[in-house]
Amino acid sequence: MVALLLYKPNADAQRIVLLFFQLGLPQGSIKASVLIESIYCSFELDQILYELRQHSAGLNCGMWDYSASLVSNFGTQSRH
Repeated sequence: MVALLLYKPNADAQRIVLLFFQLGLPQGSIKASVLIESIYCSFELDQILYELRQHSAGLNCGMWDYSASLVSNFGTQSRH
């Protein structure tokens, strides 16, 4: 088994599919784990998983980035 780890910020599913085609690899032979670093990204988790269908190894929430995103986006709102 060979493991290749890449960090590709802002990669999209179309680029991944093109990479498979260019390398001659079968679809789904490489899996990706998506790092969730923003609160707004968390609102689109189902779309992210759908786009990566065969290529998804899962989602990973970056605790510190995600927490900072919550504070920076919603920290000034008053409680009701």
